[in-house]
Amino acid sequence: MSWRQIGHQEAGPFQANNLKICELCGALNLAKNKECFVCGWRGKFDRRVEVVQLAMEVMIRRHGRLELQMISSPSALHAATSSSRFARFRSLCARIMDWFFGKNE
Repeated sequence: MSWRQIGHQEAGPFQANNLKICELCGALNLAKNKECFVCGWRGKFDRRVEVVQLAMEVMIRRHGRLELQMISSPSALHAATSSSRFARFRSLCARIMDWFFGKNE
């Protein structure tokens, strides 16, 4: 089921322009949050509508719905994101390598 098929109404009260994606951990956040609720990142967030829509679709597929608790408290995404320091460090290193050398596909 694609974003076009589910439409804005079935995604709950959230629209893509009210959300953003953390560049560090990839968590979906409310646009008004000053920092990522999962990792505390205060840097750049991805606000491209098409990317946010895809993230919303993934959340809906994974959890069957998109609710405020899933984008504003770490306990809702604990299973989807690793909270260990090593995993976050490994993710950061991978992003740096992608930035320097491009994505390996």
